[in-house]
Amino acid sequence: MMTPVLLARRIPNGNLWDNGADAIAELENLLKVRAYALGRFSENNIRPGRPLATLEEVLVPLYLLHRFQVQAVGKIIGGQNFTYALRGDGQVPITGVDGKRQREAIDALFNTLSPAVLLLPENVLQLIPARPPGHPKSRETFPRRYGQNIRINRRSRKCYRTDTRCVARTDTRCTNDCVKRA
Repeated sequence: MMTPVLLARRIPNGNLWDNGADAIAELENLLKVRAYALGRFSENNIRPGRPLATLEEVLVPLYLLHRFQVQAVGKIIGGQNFTYALRGDGQVPITGVDGKRQREAIDALFNTLSPAVLLLPENVLQLIPARPPGHPKSRETFPRRYGQNIRINRRSRKCYRTDTRCVARTDTRCTNDCVKRA
C-alpha cells in the first residue's frame, strides 16, 4: 500500500522550495547563478569587523543553493502523476513520468556530481580560517574532520578548517539522497 509519505516522494510536481515550471531547466539555471555568485565570493560578503570565519555562514547556503531543486528533479525519476479520478469520469488515475523525461532528470542529477559543480574555487577556501572562540559551528557551516592528519608543506598537521572533501561530500549527499528515494 502506498502511504501518503511514499506517494509524496513520487509526485514530480509536488515540491517544497523549488523554483520554475520545469524542474530540470531551473536546476541548470540555479547552477549558473551559483557559479556566478561563487566566482564573486569575497570577504566583502560580511560586515567589516566580523571574523573571516563567519564567511562560511554566507558560503554554505550559496554553495547548496540548488539543493531543493535537486530534490525536485529527483522526484521525476520513477515519478507518478495522479488525478482525483472518479468512477466513470474517464480520467486516468495514475500515469508514470515519460522515460525520456526521466533520463533527462538522471543526466541533470549526474551533472551536479561533476567536479566543476563540486569544487569550490581555491581562493574561496583560503578566505575562511578556523573558527575563533565564541563562534561555534552551526547548521550553516560545513562538517569538519577535526584532528585528522593532513599533509601541508611536507609536514603533517591537524586539520581544523573545512577542506574540499568535506565540502564536496555535503553536496553529493543531496544528490545521493534523491537517487535513493527514486
